[in-house]
Amino acid sequence: MTTRRAGLVLTLTALLVTPTFVSGFLNADPANARQEVGATPAGTPITTPGSDIDTRCSVVLGIGDDGDACVAFVNALLPGGAVDVTVADSSRSTATGVGAGEYVDFVPVPAGGGSAFEVRDTATPEVVIAEAALELDPDIAYVVVLEQAYDEGTPNLIAVPVDLAPLGTDEARIAFHHAVSDADQLSVLGLDAPSDEGILPGETTGSIDLEGGDYGIDIVPGNAPDQILATLDVQLEANLSYVVIIGGSTGDRTLTVIYAAAPVATRT
Repeated sequence: MTTRRAGLVLTLTALLVTPTFVSGFLNADPANARQEVGATPAGTPITTPGSDIDTRCSVVLGIGDDGDACVAFVNALLPGGAVDVTVADSSRSTATGVGAGEYVDFVPVPAGGGSAFEVRDTATPEVVIAEAALELDPDIAYVVVLEQAYDEGTPNLIAVPVDLAPLGTDEARIAFHHAVSDADQLSVLGLDAPSDEGILPGETTGSIDLEGGDYGIDIVPGNAPDQILATLDVQLEANLSYVVIIGGSTGDRTLTVIYAAAPVATRT
């Protein structure tokens, strides 16, 4: 049985949708469920130099076996209805009724070979919304994001690697993913930002590590820094690795921001 919990919410100047947590794919152990999950780029499946902390996703997240990939799912198709997700060759292969702004916690998935993901409309399961064969590296965690392709009618599935490397004492980590359907470039200002030069559609910024605390961030078009699309008041807790998924549409004012975080160890 899966459980649903309230996600983390940002303060926006546009329409706000509250994301919801789903504890895992079919047969996921609720004891392994995390209220906060996350995605940041460039996970590295090695022990951090100068530390005895192992960053393989099976070790950090406590799921699966050595050599597995670890996958979470985010429905950032906004606005939109609920979807069912299947992953071929995975014993925990199905998540049903994942609504817009909801995400499913990590489950182990066999790495390599192009893992086949298929997303169907929950209300009309004969309708395939998106499908993709995603190459997943061993021992890396990913968040697979369902999002509307920029200026196209078809949704995409994007695999965003999760950085599970340990953080320094009192540090947090944050990255941003562009899933807005009608915006070319977006920029994030006010955080020694990792994206001052703009994020392209479907791309994720590099992550930055900074001291935990309260921060104010503006999201603006890449070519119009004076036009604020959303203002975020973000409280970053130490030893969490955050992802901010920017989704929805600027044209119909459904711009929505979903963020989540994964716990990581402290660097020694």
